[in-house]
Amino acid sequence: MTVQAAAPRVATPASRYVANETMVGIIVNLIMAGLVTTLTNRADAFNGANLSYVASDMAKATIFPILAFGFGLTMATRKRLGTGAVATFASPPPAWSPRNLLLRLIILAAIALVVLGAPAALALYGLCEAKALTPIRLMLFKLAYGAVIGVLVTPVVLILALYDRPTAPRGASRR
Repeated sequence: MTVQAAAPRVATPASRYVANETMVGIIVNLIMAGLVTTLTNRADAFNGANLSYVASDMAKATIFPILAFGFGLTMATRKRLGTGAVATFASPPPAWSPRNLLLRLIILAAIALVVLGAPAALALYGLCEAKALTPIRLMLFKLAYGAVIGVLVTPVVLILALYDRPTAPRGASRR
């Protein structure tokens, strides 16, 4: 009986890029979630709140980071593609992913809202309904949710951006 060892996984430059930028994205999402929660959310506003209030808050916590950071990450990736710092994928992009950046981010935000935001809103509403939402619990919930968005959405944004055509750096001549 022979045992075959699994082939070692070789990290490609694109996978290293996605992993590194995802870590940065998680940290940025944590900071922004904490800042927004500190500035705009009060636990007492949630306790006893109806589901539409909680759902509206979680929709904002889902959609805004994806649109804002998704746009920034895609533009930064396109710039890096243009300078040759990272290479585009040779294969064609997924059929469901539009070339238009805004449309792409809206689709990702809508998917994330259904898959992540709705269950998070129900979980937060359960804490509100039980009147168990303290300021620290609200902060921990929002930080955890920011991290989840960072972990699950950032790699998708980056991978889709790596399918984009590189943009020429400023000052480069176009032929």
